[in-house]
Amino acid sequence: MKRHEDRTCERRGLNPACHLLALLLLFVLAFPVRGAAEDGVSPVWKEGDTWLVKAVYRLHPDEDKWSGPVLWEYTIVGFDEDGSEGHYILEIRNQKGHMKLTSRLIYRAEDLSLIRAEITKTRRGQEFVKVLTYHGGTPVVTEQTLTPYDIPVFPLTCPSSLDFEVTRQVDQLKAVQNIRQEVRQVSGAEGLPDQLPGQDLIEVKCIGKDGLIFEQYWDKNSPWPVYGRNGNMKYWLVKE
Repeated sequence: MKRHEDRTCERRGLNPACHLLALLLLFVLAFPVRGAAEDGVSPVWKEGDTWLVKAVYRLHPDEDKWSGPVLWEYTIVGFDEDGSEGHYILEIRNQKGHMKLTSRLIYRAEDLSLIRAEITKTRRGQEFVKVLTYHGGTPVVTEQTLTPYDIPVFPLTCPSSLDFEVTRQVDQLKAVQNIRQEVRQVSGAEGLPDQLPGQDLIEVKCIGKDGLIFEQYWDKNSPWPVYGRNGNMKYWLVKE
């Protein structure tokens, strides 16, 4: 059979490399090339999705002492079309309603980069809203709220190491921060929930000049990291 195939190539005037091309074609048919969405991991959201996150907070900046747990309910309350872009709207509320604090987060549907955070606090019956804006394409760490919203740059590709330059407005001055995002696959880490022993997870670490900014552990089938921490808080996805 091989001789017959060789003669066929010659009769058609083809280069003998046609055999290699034929083998490659068979490989592609047997193992299809993955689409762009499969080149890395990104959470999948849809309107109406909801999940719970348990968080604890550092009581003193120089001590390893933490608050009792607080439960936050995350809900994708909407999907808006804005011209050629779609936006997910994520709201975070205290599950029991004891804490008068909410966050409304707007993400680009294309890459789940954060565009805006609207943080509402109620004091003495009066609401105060703080709006934080982001350019997208860089990691974001939670600030000015207890509702965890650290977010890396998606998709998460293992292994990878990427550098980002983040420009922020601080007291009418622009401050530039360099952040490195490191991604790898792991089978466990300190602080993970008991129900995840030995499970393959994606570890994300975002590091600045002064050290770790935040780290997270993602399960590719979960809408939020199963565990994360920054300098002020630790948080866990609640598996029901």
